[in-house]
Formats: sequence, C-alpha cells, structure tokens
Amino acid sequence: MIRGSLNSKNIKWDNYLSPKFVPFIKDDYKWSTCGTPTLSLITGISCRTVEKYKPIKRKHWSNVSFKRFLINRNYTIIEVTKRNITKVNYWEFYPLKPDHLIILNLEMDEKEASWFLLHKNNLYHNKFREDNFNSLFFLNKPPQNVFLVYHKKWS
Repeated sequence: MIRGSLNSKNIKWDNYLSPKFVPFIKDDYKWSTCGTPTLSLITGISCRTVEKYKPIKRKHWSNVSFKRFLINRNYTIIEVTKRNITKVNYWEFYPLKPDHLIILNLEMDEKEASWFLLHKNNLYHNKFREDNFNSLFFLNKPPQNVFLVYHKKWS
C-alpha cells in the first residue's frame, strides 16, 4: 500500500487541484480542539473518532501530528512557503487556485492559534463556514503555517 506523502520541492501546483472535494459538515460536534473538526472536514471521519488520535500529551494538534494523521491516511501534504509559492517564471502567475484544498494554522491572538480550511473561496473553522472572511482576514489573523492537502479521490 502506498502511503500519503510530504512534498515540498519542484511542485507542479496544478497536479494537486481538488475540484471534487466536499467538506464533511455533518457530525456530532464533539471535540476538544479545532484541529479535530478540521481533520474531520477533510477526511469525512467523525470528530468523535478523530479525537481519539489526538496526541495524548498535547492539548492541541501540532503541525507534526496534524500532518501525520493525514499522511497515514494516504493524503499528500505540501507545505506552502514563501520560497515554493513564488518559485514561478513571472509575477502574474498565481500557483494556488480556488480548487486547491488549503489548511491554515492562523494566529488568532497573542496566545492562541487555530486551524482553518480554505476551498473554493470558502473558509471553514470548527465545521462552520467563516462569515467574517474578507480581503483583510489574513492580515488580521496571519498564518503560522499553510499546507496544501490533496487526495486522488478529489481530482
């Protein structure tokens, strides 16, 4: 069985479009941290089940545990960095498209970060669509980490 992967160099961004992705909204709403519903939105696994995989010694899903959960389920994860997203031939090319599934770990205030999902210009947090999403959102809540998530079933 081929496992998921972590890819980060020489990226052909259009190979990771996910036009058939549909977030898994229906659930029991039982979770202790925002990483759990974000993983549920992606995988379709209930929050109750995802919560069982949260690292025992941690209060929240770390970047490592979040990526490991998805990779172990055959998802491809690409960390989006300033370097790999701007590695283009001309400045008018935009590698990320609305059909990419983007996961963001956003700085919410001076003490807390939170996981979000972005797809087709819709931003989700804790299983809900974010109503306050506008052009200034990522300036007010800057990303700590950004990941593109892909699974072949979404192509």
